[in-house]
Amino acid sequence: MPDVYMTVQGRSRDTTRAIAASRVRLGVESSNDWLDGYGPQFIDFPFTDPEATFEDHLAVVRETRPVLTVAPDIEKGRTIDEVTRKADRLLDYADAVIVVPKDVHPSAVPSRFRVGVTVGDFGSMSPWSLWDYRECGPVHILGGTPSRQFEVDKYLSVASLDTATLGQRSRFGMWDDGSCHAPDEWDYRRRLRESLDNYYDAWN
Repeated sequence: MPDVYMTVQGRSRDTTRAIAASRVRLGVESSNDWLDGYGPQFIDFPFTDPEATFEDHLAVVRETRPVLTVAPDIEKGRTIDEVTRKADRLLDYADAVIVVPKDVHPSAVPSRFRVGVTVGDFGSMSPWSLWDYRECGPVHILGGTPSRQFEVDKYLSVASLDTATLGQRSRFGMWDDGSCHAPDEWDYRRRLRESLDNYYDAWN
């Protein structure tokens, strides 16, 4: 039964409260603030923030002690040795650390880390097929649409996944096993909470 996380962008009151009221877990990028009174359990690395540093990320992980966090990707000149050293530092303060192999084969990632499978459109993608992850143990699915995440589940054991797509879709409807509908009187927060619970149930 994989853990399901949704990452919130900053101090969004409705989104944060919908996640907290659902059965999924709250996630944030470490360079973003989050709503007071809510403790994130997933701390994503701030790949989209060029000013963010690993030390900044580590400081947030040290403060929050999350269930799950993400190390910098193995790409753009970062070697596997460099990334695993940083991942070990993160592991001192988190239950599990995701390592995303892009410039090395997934089987090269040490077993003490959770291998991340990228399915979202983040600008730089892993060149590996799902077959290349078959010896990695339960993986984490990073981003992507529900249909692409379920495709990974057909071939690999999944320990956890994160999504932001349902937040976008809930602006217009509710996710329910692939469809998108909701009673007219439901506001965004209700649509999102119901969508997240439906998605959690679909995985569990």
